Amino acid sequence: MPGFVTTHYAVSATCQPAICAGIDHLGVLVQGSPAENRAQVADALQQAGDRPILIAPGCAYDPDQLPEANLLAIREACHGGSATKLR
Repeated sequence: MPGFVTTHYAVSATCQPAICAGIDHLGVLVQGSPAENRAQVADALQQAGDRPILIAPGCAYDPDQLPEANLLAIREACHGGSATKLR
């Protein structure tokens, strides 16, 4: 994505002590599938390596505009496969 940096770059360039990144709030979060959202979490964790990372979207979002399945998929990916209904 033009104008965005990769998680790997952010971790290597600025991580003191952690970064908050990993989810594309303009695309995959809103329009992607749960599998695509889980894949973004896995990719961010892989790029971060041993460095601390908080998995989060790149900016604010309206939760009423998001598929709940995507939020659950992100939560599941962050918690090793365990997620429950959010509401």
